[in-house]
Amino acid sequence: MPSVPRALVSLLYMAGPAFAAGGHHAVDDAALMERGQCQFEAWADGYRGGQASWHLGPACRVGAWELGVNIDRAGLPGEPAQRTFSPQGKWATDIAPAVSAGIVLTATWQGGRYAGFQPLVPVTWQAHPQVAVHVNAGRDIPHHAAGRNLAGAALEWTPQSAWSFVAERFNDATGRAARVGARWQPHPSLSIDVSHARSFGDARGHWWTLGATYVIERK
Repeated sequence: MPSVPRALVSLLYMAGPAFAAGGHHAVDDAALMERGQCQFEAWADGYRGGQASWHLGPACRVGAWELGVNIDRAGLPGEPAQRTFSPQGKWATDIAPAVSAGIVLTATWQGGRYAGFQPLVPVTWQAHPQVAVHVNAGRDIPHHAAGRNLAGAALEWTPQSAWSFVAERFNDATGRAARVGARWQPHPSLSIDVSHARSFGDARGHWWTLGATYVIERK
């Protein structure tokens, strides 16, 4: 890795609390799939002691929005498993040369009951043809409970079309964490992700994630 991307990766991993680009990453990008496309995301997290979480997420581009649902099973170490269903809408647009911004709206149901709402604003700066910076800010608003700020920053480096690498530091609904990962795209319709993350003071500890995204063209 060239010296500049390495330095930025180190900075993101060591920085203070802060949201890589789609997939299982905590930091979202300000980009949408193309019109007429749908995608299916799936990933699994492996924690210490054999605990695991998984995610299924179909979505489609509908007009100016990307609409989908997230189906999750969270099995954190030392905690009972929780299953959630979350409709989500995402919109994004260019706001300046090489800069885009958007909004992501997510509502969550747990056990058939409304559990909370998350508005999020992602911003992406294409700093170089091979380097993108993503910044997120938002709020977790649980039903009948105290809220929590959502924030983060990520660096995405794409040295060639089939490979990209991401480092991110983020505050999510669970706590603070950092992640480094790689994405392989063996086919224009398929990408495979692997990453390693560590939290700072919550039950997740260190964990690995393996995921895949498949894109289809609607007829």
